[in-house]
Amino acid sequence: LSCAPSLGFLQVMSTVGNVGVLFTVFVVVLRYADGSYSSEETSPMVLVKWNTLGDCFPVLVVAFGAHFNVPALYKELAPGAGSPEWGSTREGARAFRRMLAVVGVSLTIAALTYGSVGVIVYSMFGSRTASDFSENFRADDELLVAVRATLALALCACFPLVVMSARSALFRVLLVPMGLAMTTSTRLIITLFITVVVLGVAISAGDIGTVLAYCGSLFGAPVCYIVPGVMYLKLSRARHTTQSKWRWASACCAITGTA
Repeated sequence: LSCAPSLGFLQVMSTVGNVGVLFTVFVVVLRYADGSYSSEETSPMVLVKWNTLGDCFPVLVVAFGAHFNVPALYKELAPGAGSPEWGSTREGARAFRRMLAVVGVSLTIAALTYGSVGVIVYSMFGSRTASDFSENFRADDELLVAVRATLALALCACFPLVVMSARSALFRVLLVPMGLAMTTSTRLIITLFITVVVLGVAISAGDIGTVLAYCGSLFGAPVCYIVPGVMYLKLSRARHTTQSKWRWASACCAITGTA
């Protein structure tokens, strides 16, 4: 899957991954409703823990970091994107509005899904909640195997999305200046290299929470919070067509990401 030439090849697997995530949500809600994991830590929750509030940002960055695939996806849905004056045409404006609607709906669904599972799982296990919440389930829980299988499907669906973006970035930064083209062999070699590196890190790491924290703080935060805000501020200075409220929002995002 990671060797696919375009994002369109992943639509079936992405659908399977989404079904797996929805099944996981169903199991979490079911186990909370039937009280299978009721304990002294069940239900009482603190709205905000200031001493650990910052720990959630790296995880959120990873959870909602798939926006780096939006330009590539947009170009596949609107082949004319990138051509001169594309944005000023009627077709370009319509395609841009459609893409904004897709992004808005997708992020809303993702936020509700992640938020619901996070709150429910924490309400069941409290401070004992593991980075991989499936570890909090009992080994004799008949739904545990199904949950882990569906999570594996979701990971298999998400991993190629990240690899394809990384592959494109490596190719543009390292190989395009050398005059090389993205042939089939080049695509396979870059994909294999990325997969081997990721596999080595996965084998070495003992806790997925540590990986998420480092990825979010060192790589995800600049991509999600800092760089987009700075780019919008530079755009507003060049074109003088942006709104002041979005300039303030961009500045706040950049400052938050830096902090």
